[in-house]
This record gives sequence, structure tokens and C-alpha cells, in this order.
Amino acid sequence: MLSEPKVIQEVSLSSVYASHIEKSVREKIKRAYKHNSKIETQKQKRGEKAELEVYQSLCLEYGKDNVEHVSLDDDSLGYDIKYKNKEGIYKYVEVKNFSNGQFYLTKNEKEFADNNFGFYELFLVSDSILKIQDINYDDSIFQLDSSEYIVKCSIK
Repeated sequence: MLSEPKVIQEVSLSSVYASHIEKSVREKIKRAYKHNSKIETQKQKRGEKAELEVYQSLCLEYGKDNVEHVSLDDDSLGYDIKYKNKEGIYKYVEVKNFSNGQFYLTKNEKEFADNNFGFYELFLVSDSILKIQDINYDDSIFQLDSSEYIVKCSIK
């Protein structure tokens, strides 16, 4: 467990811009990461740390019995954490490291968000934890045969 859970700040997006990563660029990115396992390991550790920070903060707010860190058992669900809010409604949380105004989103994560509007929340972790509800990625700007997107956004 980490020492002191971070406070979750609810924010809204002033804009979301998601750009499709062209296949040739995606292949270059994948090749670069395949040859540097140290960078991939560091990226994975940062992601695990971010998920743990959000999990701890949600446990503090809603109680450990109401929060489940599902990605520890299955990372293919399209979300990382499920919790029951104070109204008894289950929410699905995707946790992303957020730097330079962007984060990576897989096709599976995007589809889960699209199919669970109103129940899906995005938590962006950097120096703080930002909670964004009612994410609606504009399908017209995506080619759904892609496996990754770069999402750029600015926070109000």
C-alpha cells in the first residue's frame, strides 16, 4: 500500500481530441518498445502505481468492500477498477497516466467507454488524480480497426 491516498479532483474537459495512430507509426512505436524492455517495464510500473493510487483513494471514499481492482486478475475488460458509488450504482474506471496533455487508449478501452456511457469514468493520474465523467469519444474521428489512439485534451 502507498502511504497517503491522493485526493480525487472532479474536472471537465474543455476539449478532447483523439487522433488515430496510422499503422506505420504504430508499428514504429511498437518496434521501439520491443527493443527496450527497460522502458516497457518502467511504463508498466507507472501504470500499476497509478491504478493503486486510484484504488486507494476510491477505497477511502467508498469503502474497500465497494471497490474492486479488476485489472489485477483480467486486464482485457476495458476498465481497471469497478466501484459502487453512494447511490448504489456501479461505475467502471479506466486509469491512465497523463503527461504532456495525452494518454494512450486501446480500441477495447474505447469500445467499453462507448458502450457504458454514464457508468464509465476516466481517471488521469499525474501529480494529482483527475476524475472525468461522461466521456464521449466522437466515433466519427476514429477508424475502429485501429488498436491504439493518442488522446489529447485540455482541462478546464
